[in-house]
Amino acid sequence: MGHWGTGISSNDTFMEVYETYFHYYNHNLSIADIKERLKSDFAETISNMQTANDYWFALAKALWECKELDTYTFEKVKAIIESRLDLKIWRELEASEKDLKAREKALANFLATISTEKEKPKARKKIIYYSGYYDKGTCLAIKMKNGNYGGLLVLEKEYDTLEGANYVAATNINLARVPTTDDFKKAKILTGRHTDSLGYFREYFWIFVFEAKYKRYNKEIDNCFINVGTIPIGRVFEKHFETPFQHSDIWTHWINVVEEALNKISNGEKENISATVEEWINNTAANKSSATRGA
Repeated sequence: MGHWGTGISSNDTFMEVYETYFHYYNHNLSIADIKERLKSDFAETISNMQTANDYWFALAKALWECKELDTYTFEKVKAIIESRLDLKIWRELEASEKDLKAREKALANFLATISTEKEKPKARKKIIYYSGYYDKGTCLAIKMKNGNYGGLLVLEKEYDTLEGANYVAATNINLARVPTTDDFKKAKILTGRHTDSLGYFREYFWIFVFEAKYKRYNKEIDNCFINVGTIPIGRVFEKHFETPFQHSDIWTHWINVVEEALNKISNGEKENISATVEEWINNTAANKSSATRGA
């Protein structure tokens, strides 16, 4: 059930339904359309006795906040609470007597709350869309702790999305001077490696995501990343690469990651997969991968 407390909203199901409701609400869907979409999105949740109650509680709470709580949903929630069905499920899941009492109180308070119409409906929030901060093909030089410059290549730029992502490839550039666009063309895409939960050693290309919605956390970015020009990239890179991509709200975090990877290569760590920037641009390397069983 994914509960972390006895409160009405203290579980994964409630929060997922509630947040999905307001995602649609803030995108200006009608209440009728939202309820139909939720019914489809959470069909499995509704059919599962252990999660259905939390679905109805979340829907009722969201509708109540918008002054749209209909009779059917209200009566559904009222029946669940007054029949003690929710408490029965908690008991079957071996909840403690202390938790059962706390849950019973939370249910009673919730029913009392939604039994009185809210004074004002919750306003729809304006959705903000972003476009990637860097243009596609931008070559970014990064100053590393060793005094050298590394290089990041912007493979893709999203337009008017909730994230405004740039997909950025790390390269093996490691120069005492600021690299040029010609250096980027000759460079290789840097690789990372780890052992997964099944014990397989996996190697993949370092692809980072810079999301424009987090630009406010990256005020010094123009001092840390030097735009040395662009190289033409005609290829369209899909959002979901075969190789995984890495997220961080703080973009400069990746400078240390790149330098660490370059140091490992300098110290003799071998790369089992390899691709040049030119190969990526020409669509011949994106699906390369490597997996071997660990010792």
